Amino acid sequence: MSKLEHLLQQAARAERLSKAILDTLTVERLQLFAGQCRAQAKTLEIEQQTTNSPQQVRPAA
Repeated sequence: MSKLEHLLQQAARAERLSKAILDTLTVERLQLFAGQCRAQAKTLEIEQQTTNSPQQVRPAA
């Protein structure tokens, strides 16, 4: 499992748990954690796209 997949699974798990819990502080913390996981996943995904994209080759002048 890649780090990206792990982060997305953690976010989904935290979101599911937050819907089943009545304690507002715990719900807020789970939602915050889910948001942080998704933000890290997005950053990682962007980094992977930029490293995997082919560099444009400029003709010699």
